[in-house]
Amino acid sequence: MANEEMLRNEVETLKSENARLREFNDLLQAQRKEYLDLLCGPGEQNAPSEEEVMKGMKNAIPFGQFLAELGITRREEPDQPLFRDVP
Repeated sequence: MANEEMLRNEVETLKSENARLREFNDLLQAQRKEYLDLLCGPGEQNAPSEEEVMKGMKNAIPFGQFLAELGITRREEPDQPLFRDVP
């Protein structure tokens, strides 16, 4: 019985500490944003939403495919330049 009561007290102590730390973290995040805005100016107002970014990523093509469409391939021999034009 004593162990259960001791554990419950410990859990309550940890819960209150967790709540205090969360409030402190929220305050720090707000201050960080405020200072960042002062230093760098406010963030982009027209920044894409997460959904727009995900849509763009779904429509993106791999870089290797892009280079191949341009006629550029990776080198095969170590002494060659990294990329070479394909006739």
